[in-house]
Amino acid sequence: MLSQDIVRSKHSAVLAAFRQYFVKPGLIEIEFSDTFGKAFDLRQKADYDMVLMADQIQVQELIGNARKFTQRILRYLEEGNYL
Repeated sequence: MLSQDIVRSKHSAVLAAFRQYFVKPGLIEIEFSDTFGKAFDLRQKADYDMVLMADQIQVQELIGNARKFTQRILRYLEEGNYL
């Protein structure tokens, strides 16, 4: 988001801005919005729901999706000469 001079102070606002400025105009595919949203929701539940226990399959899926997300964002940054 810094590549576009976008700064937000809350996690929910970061997700909303990511969707508004990157996904909606087609710079980043919608699947990565879904990945980001699911990770955000799980983090919220883990932080505030004391009985939530993620199983190994969920964790492995989340890590795999995080890797794909990171690779896509790196590609965006490289293509835009932001790195």
